[in-house]
Amino acid sequence: MAKITSNEYVKVAWILDASMTAAQAASPPAAILNAGLDLSPAIAWQDFALGNTDSDDVEDRGITDVGNAVSRGFANFEGTLAFFRDANSADSTSDYVKAFNAFKTPRTYGYLVIRVADAKWNTPFTAGDRVSVYRFVADIIVDDTEGDDSVKFTVSFLPQGILFPAARVAAAGT
Repeated sequence: MAKITSNEYVKVAWILDASMTAAQAASPPAAILNAGLDLSPAIAWQDFALGNTDSDDVEDRGITDVGNAVSRGFANFEGTLAFFRDANSADSTSDYVKAFNAFKTPRTYGYLVIRVADAKWNTPFTAGDRVSVYRFVADIIVDDTEGDDSVKFTVSFLPQGILFPAARVAAAGT
């Protein structure tokens, strides 16, 4: 993923699999995105990885192929996010506790949606926003607290084959 500065212009939302279909992911409705969990305030910028990665090459040649045949494979994407933890784990209104509760159960399916530079993170999604939509399964969370560092946990997301790196938020009623 290309380097981008955070500067309050990166918004990441988690949309549960049951809330959005694969067809809607191509141009997600703002109502669905805004009803999802806004992860932005809980994410640590260090170790933030969400985006496209190197694509596959298929080197599984047939017996009749000319030597050194390589075919284009699938586009790949990745997601690894580090989240801050709240000192008061009983505060269900805390953005940090909401993020932890969303991922504490392994194998949770959903969509990570990222918007960069269209508006500040706390601005709701609106029709026409440029977003990238990735379908993932959230894997096991790992405690990521070291020494004097902030109290954090990391979630690795496993790609599920649905990727729309240049989607637009749909207008109402479309």
